[in-house]
Amino acid sequence: MATKAAPKRRIRHRVAGAARRHYSSRGGVRGILGSLLPMLAGAIGGAGSKVARAYQPQFGGIAVNAAVGYFMKNDTLMTLAGMEAGHNILAMTGIGNTASTSTGSGW
Repeated sequence: MATKAAPKRRIRHRVAGAARRHYSSRGGVRGILGSLLPMLAGAIGGAGSKVARAYQPQFGGIAVNAAVGYFMKNDTLMTLAGMEAGHNILAMTGIGNTASTSTGSGW
C-alpha cells in the first residue's frame, strides 16, 4: 500500500520580503524625501561651510562638511571634507602650488 506524500509546504524567504519592501518604499512621500536627502545634506554643508570660512578661513569649511556628513550619514560630504583637509595641509607645508592655495578655501 502506497502512502500519500505529505503536501509540500511553501517556504517564504526573508530575502524576497525584504526586496519587496525595499522596492515598494521608493514610491510616495518617503521615496521623494529619501531621494532629496543627499541634496539637502549638500545644501546644508555648502551654506554652512561658506559661513564658517568667514570665521575660520582654513578649517571652517572642513569642520562643517565633516559634521554635516557625519550627522546626516553622507559619505560624499565626509570625502569632500577629507579632500579639502588634505589640500589645506599640503598648502600649509608648502608642498603644493602656493599661489592657488593661499586663499584658504581649499578649492
